[in-house]
Amino acid sequence: MSISLLSLTATVAGAVVGVALDRGTPGLPYTVRRRIPARALLLPIAAALVLGWLGIRFSGEPCLLTLSALYSVVYLAVAVIDYETHRIPNVLILPATAAALLLSLPDPRLSWQSALLGAVIAFVVLFLAVVVAERVFGTGAFGMGDAKLGAFIGATTGVPGLIVALPLGIVAAGLAAILLLALGRASRRSYIPYGPFLCLGGWVAMLWGHAILEWWLA
Repeated sequence: MSISLLSLTATVAGAVVGVALDRGTPGLPYTVRRRIPARALLLPIAAALVLGWLGIRFSGEPCLLTLSALYSVVYLAVAVIDYETHRIPNVLILPATAAALLLSLPDPRLSWQSALLGAVIAFVVLFLAVVVAERVFGTGAFGMGDAKLGAFIGATTGVPGLIVALPLGIVAAGLAAILLLALGRASRRSYIPYGPFLCLGGWVAMLWGHAILEWWLA
């Protein structure tokens, strides 16, 4: 299959997946005050662009294309759900993490040992962050959903890719919080979902983690 045809096929598949996520994800209302939410348009477009680009990036590498597309869909779904509902459902993140650990076996980018170690380390780090945040800021700063998301991130990036994923996600969340505070769009007591930013860090590290580390350590 040519690159253009593969990319077109992946783009169409992404649009279909985006519509399915928008209409079929539990907890995401399809109408808001009798209006179709902007998500109904943005989610299919985002999924189409991501999968279409992956079709170009991994043309001739069907295994990497399939795995990257699957993980990207999970990242996108978790980001949208957490943004809109402030929760990361177990019914999504736990099976996704188990699948990522299993799929690390054919993944040429990392070994199953690296994926398992990454999942454990990320979960422990974010679990401790949850405990500390609750003591310092009260309930709501971090949640157990973020810790479980960390396990998925670690399973898809492995070690040392996790060294890029978590700091990138946390820094992005911190910058967003500072910007919202500066613009008066949030207060110190406002809930800011960390899931979308952790997903961003995980997705970037999944695709460019090793290259970023090599550049950083050069």
